[in-house]
Amino acid sequence: MRVDVHFHTCLSKNIPFDHDFFGQAAQRAREQGMFAIIITDHFDGSGYEGIYPALDERYPYNGAYYLVNGVRFYPGVEVEVKEGPHLLVSGTRDDVLAFYHRVRDHRTPETLLTLPEFFAKQDGLDLMNIFAHPFRPKRELTRVDPSLIARFDGLDLNAKDIWRFGEAVRTQVELAGQAFDCPVVAGSDTHHFWQLGSIYNEFYRPFETIAELRSRIREGAYRIHIRAELADWVEQAQRAKRHIKATRYGIESSLFD
Repeated sequence: MRVDVHFHTCLSKNIPFDHDFFGQAAQRAREQGMFAIIITDHFDGSGYEGIYPALDERYPYNGAYYLVNGVRFYPGVEVEVKEGPHLLVSGTRDDVLAFYHRVRDHRTPETLLTLPEFFAKQDGLDLMNIFAHPFRPKRELTRVDPSLIARFDGLDLNAKDIWRFGEAVRTQVELAGQAFDCPVVAGSDTHHFWQLGSIYNEFYRPFETIAELRSRIREGAYRIHIRAELADWVEQAQRAKRHIKATRYGIESSLFD
């Protein structure tokens, strides 16, 4: 069962959800044999609040995930904290949205939550927390209190970082995982659908909910696969993303955004 823990429905956090664009991503996911994908759009994105109403209009939700073109899409959100890192949060739609409403007033540099405050906002909710791209510049794991790393359910081995910085990133993330006894999980960090399938987790035991997936991660009931095409697919996705942003939305960006 192929699983991706880091996926964005929107091309950019400044661009709202688009059904056609998401439909292309779902088709790509099916072609790549994906079983489940966690939606992790940015909490400070201009269209975040419209994503789940849009999904509810067209796709069935069973209390754990949306089923789209035969692929499971689990609810989630990507949150920035004051220390700099980005954190991937997932769970049921109700728990994810409850958490989002607790943190949505903390989306500007002046109001960002600290990591302890981030965890405090999850009281009473059943959520999985993955530390996103833990060695990306300005987002590093080293920026937070080491005693809090144990509260994470995984560290994100990120396709975009492998493309940009090389496979040495994998060694960095795996060594950090060993040091903090924190599992390493694969995330494509897809914004444009060409990136989907470039890296994924192959799970050996079934799961239905995010809580069960969290248990499978802790059990180590999976292995990470990095496709030989990763660099080509990520670069193709980045170039397509940059072109669409410029020509359709008038937003200029670099290849590395």
